[in-house]
Amino acid sequence: MINIIPIKTKILKRGDFENLLKIIGKKIRNKDILVITSKIISLEYNGLINLKKIVFGQKAYKLAKKYGLLPPFVQLVMKESDKILGGVKGAILTLKKGVLMANAGLDRSNVPKNYVIRIPKNLEEIAENIRLNLCSKLGLLKLGVVINDSVCLPLRRGTHHFALAISGFFGIIDERGKKDLFNKKMMITTRNIADEIASLAGLIMGERKEKIPAVIIRGLPVKFTNLPAGKLTRQLIISRQEDLFKNILKI
Repeated sequence: MINIIPIKTKILKRGDFENLLKIIGKKIRNKDILVITSKIISLEYNGLINLKKIVFGQKAYKLAKKYGLLPPFVQLVMKESDKILGGVKGAILTLKKGVLMANAGLDRSNVPKNYVIRIPKNLEEIAENIRLNLCSKLGLLKLGVVINDSVCLPLRRGTHHFALAISGFFGIIDERGKKDLFNKKMMITTRNIADEIASLAGLIMGERKEKIPAVIIRGLPVKFTNLPAGKLTRQLIISRQEDLFKNILKI
């Protein structure tokens, strides 16, 4: 049986992360998966930025006018992204660390007025430290950690959640070569269970006033490992040569 345990809190501020881990520590068990929203991680690791202190250039001003955004915000998007690919009113499509993201992951929701929050660069290291810290303090042998965020898919309305970084388990299940219901070999199916787990937790976390920054998922049949979080997270990114959309997305 799969159990989903939401971690309900007050509105968290920087410095509250240790208390959050203490709350989690009282509920988490061996072989659980802990999913934490990237926003709380960003808050703890100096991710909150005052837009009034950002100096913007002419290029940022032109892009801001084109997409209906604030010039300081666009200046940050340019700085945080690896490549700008286009956009629509209210959002710029960017490439960051091999992932398509709106506004390079910068977010203005659920933060104070005139502020924006950005994703830390060392998320894999942070996910690893969270896992090792909990395992050490609680005597756990197997534990998975996912840091999730919301993302948009081409040709699909709305957002869903995906895994920005994982630690402690394999996020990809390769079904190729295995038999289906009719004893035929699977040819191309590779399941991204890390994103599925992130989306499952995202259903509970919500996007507005829920105040659920973390979710514990118990009973999932995942394969745990002590491989480095960086390697496990990189496995979630597909190469351009293998990508089904390589001829459509000119990256």
